[in-house]
Amino acid sequence: MDRKQRFEGGILATLSIVLVSVFVLSVHMYDYLEQGTSDGALAVFADNVRNFIDNNEAVAVFLGTEETEAPEETDSVAIAEEAALYIERYNSIYESLK
Repeated sequence: MDRKQRFEGGILATLSIVLVSVFVLSVHMYDYLEQGTSDGALAVFADNVRNFIDNNEAVAVFLGTEETEAPEETDSVAIAEEAALYIERYNSIYESLK
């Protein structure tokens, strides 16, 4: 039982050190972010990200910031007609090769 208690004590000490390290590193990170905000670097980065999302339609649709337009019925009819013409042309080429 003494062995188990030592093991658990070691794990507790290790987790405590990790948590304190994460806290200390996060304080430095937030100081860095505050400095970046005051310099304007993060504002420029955020603006560039917004512009990328706004200018890239696929990304905007994926993220849900822009609605997609449903294809019109005439588009699907035109696609079906083009597909039928392609199939006929392919079949005629295939028949002529026989």
